[in-house]
Amino acid sequence: MNKCIFVDAANELSVREIPEFYRPRGSQSLVKVRYSGINPADLNHTKHLGMNNNVCGYEICGTVIEAGETSRYTVGDIVFGSNKPGRSKPAYHGGHQDFAILESDTMSMKLPSQVPNADAAALGIMVRSAGDALINLFEIPFPAINVHGPPAAGGLLVWGGASAVGTAAIQLAKAMELSPIFAVASSANHNTLLELGATKCFDYRDSDVVKLIGDAAGKEQNGIKYVFDTVCKEGSLGTMDLCELIATEKDVKFAGCLPQFGRPRWKLVMASRGADVPVPFELPGQIGKANMQWESRLERTVAWAANTYGVQFRIPNVTIVKGAERGIQAIRDVNEGKVNFAKIVIEHPL
Repeated sequence: MNKCIFVDAANELSVREIPEFYRPRGSQSLVKVRYSGINPADLNHTKHLGMNNNVCGYEICGTVIEAGETSRYTVGDIVFGSNKPGRSKPAYHGGHQDFAILESDTMSMKLPSQVPNADAAALGIMVRSAGDALINLFEIPFPAINVHGPPAAGGLLVWGGASAVGTAAIQLAKAMELSPIFAVASSANHNTLLELGATKCFDYRDSDVVKLIGDAAGKEQNGIKYVFDTVCKEGSLGTMDLCELIATEKDVKFAGCLPQFGRPRWKLVMASRGADVPVPFELPGQIGKANMQWESRLERTVAWAANTYGVQFRIPNVTIVKGAERGIQAIRDVNEGKVNFAKIVIEHPL
């Protein structure tokens, strides 16, 4: 029996059993899941994009137990990756279940030996999201994955630097030789963020954080030209408002991890660019349209992170939870921002 964590039409989570046995076809592979990675998108997509009433989650790492006739994997391969988001996705594409179908396309790959299984289950989406912001939306060259172009116009500000996507963005920016790299996060995490590549860190709780960042930017040879908000917190002075107060020049590029209405300068980061992502509302300029060139860049960025794991890239803290009920609570906690500086994965079987 295949046990799963299900998200229903009311966006409520529960444990269910799937009686049918999946059979891979074509390029698909059936994977016995060892770990599944938790992301804010597990519930954000259900709440904001209507992608519910299906098996929850996206990311997995596990062992291929049956391969389709044209799959690039063979039985026994340890693979990791995720499936494309979408409304009414098939049950076999959900991440938080003991057996799942993985498409052997751009969103999955064989596991390099230096990457722990649990880390692999948390790797893809955080790297893809950061890569989409820096490489696709900001158009910053990254020669390590064969993306060339004019030199970067200036430095990067990452608000939410201690988030999983934030830590990925800092490490990618370092590999791209961006300068400066400013990170906003709790002061308890500053030393680690500096080790990962941040030039200078700031505490979001500081009442003078806008002035402090502005003063620091004024002392740099390059000003802030790229702003990546991984938090996108609303309020009287939300994180996007603060970012705009800091980076005031007209040519600054902004990107965020949640849709932004009434903010045409802000572009929506996507972890997948390989297919259209239908949304139940109009969001001019930010709809997730397929772009296979962009998707190829994200695939190569994940490969770079995996192949340099422990040397140029790492996840600072991977926390493993066991059991479906603890997994459900962890999914909720991650979505509500209650998890500090940790990437959580669920150990299987549930």
